[in-house]
Amino acid sequence: METLDSQLVGEAADPLVDIGFEDWTSDHRAVLSTFELEPLALPTTVSLDRRMLTAGDEVTVHHNTPGVSQATVAVVPEGGDAPQEELTSQSSDNAVGTMSFDTAELEPGGYDVVLLDEAGLEIARNEFWVRSRKADVQVSTDRSTYGAADPVEVAWEDGPANRWDWIGVYRAGAADPEEDDYLLWGYTGGHDSGAVPPSVMGSMILNGSSRGRPWPLPPGDYVVHYLLTDRYQSAGRAEFTVR
Repeated sequence: METLDSQLVGEAADPLVDIGFEDWTSDHRAVLSTFELEPLALPTTVSLDRRMLTAGDEVTVHHNTPGVSQATVAVVPEGGDAPQEELTSQSSDNAVGTMSFDTAELEPGGYDVVLLDEAGLEIARNEFWVRSRKADVQVSTDRSTYGAADPVEVAWEDGPANRWDWIGVYRAGAADPEEDDYLLWGYTGGHDSGAVPPSVMGSMILNGSSRGRPWPLPPGDYVVHYLLTDRYQSAGRAEFTVR
């Protein structure tokens, strides 16, 4: 691959911009590049049309298996072994093929698609996530009571896995996200939010390096909310106390 040209795209008023627009509505510029590519043979691979699905969606799986006469694609729980833990599978007699799997019967969570050869040996793997159609997130803390400056671990399951979901801590007497101010907070994807596929489950540690204030939390009762898409709609909550 060789880069032939790159241009900066953005607001027309900036002299450094190569391709300018009068109405540039983003706070980020873009880079438009032209490449010359020398194609190579596609290796053994299993890919998906998308990796985040809502329960009931179909996931489409593409496979390429040069030198393999019959390939099997199995769906297993995240990190699971095939065929021992397979939930469903399909086989193909073609080296290149496409299969579709229904997610209606899959619980919210992470899953792997595993590509197997004729002998049942794994030759490739990819991953996807299924989120619930309902925003009913199971939120918990590792303890119900903490000492001053103790780190608080917040975990969640069955999340909708929107890219900008976030966790916010509120005082128990002022815990309405649409009315009250949050204290400590963080995106469910952490510092990688927006750059990696979101997950339906996860955890974070609230401590002195967390965004927001104050730290340490003063003694009192608190509510931690799972909030949707960079807004103030709560989809789940848990309570804890600082002594």
